[in-house]
Parts: sequence; C-alpha cells; structure tokens
Amino acid sequence: MDIMKTLVSFLLFSMLVSSCAHFQKSSYGSYAEAEKAFSRGKYEKAIMGYRDYLEQNPGGSMAVIAEYYIGKSYAAMGMAGEAEKVYRDVIEKYPQSSWAGFAQKRLDEVK
Repeated sequence: MDIMKTLVSFLLFSMLVSSCAHFQKSSYGSYAEAEKAFSRGKYEKAIMGYRDYLEQNPGGSMAVIAEYYIGKSYAAMGMAGEAEKVYRDVIEKYPQSSWAGFAQKRLDEVK
C-alpha cells in the first residue's frame, strides 16, 4: 500500500512540475523574451512577445506594463500614431495605475 501512495504522489508531483514549467515557458517566458528584445532595440520582436504574453494572460499582473512597452516600441520605431493609440488604451484601461501617468507623459511627447 505504501508503494501505491508513493507512486501516486510521485505522479501527481510530476504533473504539477510539468504544468508549472509549461506555464512559465508559455506566459512569463514570452514576456521575458519581449523584455530582452526591447532592451536590444528589436522592437518588432518585442511587440510580438508582449502581444503573446497579453494573449496568454489578458488580465495578467504585467499586462499594463506589456501594453505600455508596446507603445514605447512603436514610438522607438517612429510609429507615433500607433504609439498614441496604445498609450490612450493604457490610460483608458488602467486609469488608477502609475503606468497611466507614464503613458500620459509619453502621449504628450509623441503629439
């Protein structure tokens, strides 16, 4: 009986670990890749990574930051119109967030 309990515990633990590894790779992994791309000036790749993160985590804890950095990426590529849209979305969706204030400052700069 102890062997059976041990086996079941091991299998459950293995499933938990593999699901956590998949979660990190699929959600926070795309965010981390986007951050790396942004810091290297690869803005198109950064936008794709941030959008992947947002698709996988629409209400995620870093969603507002990902959206803000999509705007910064557009601005860095000289796409002021796109940046403006994103900054306005950040302000509208997250009005109480400090990121809304940052987005407003950036919005004033791109106008």
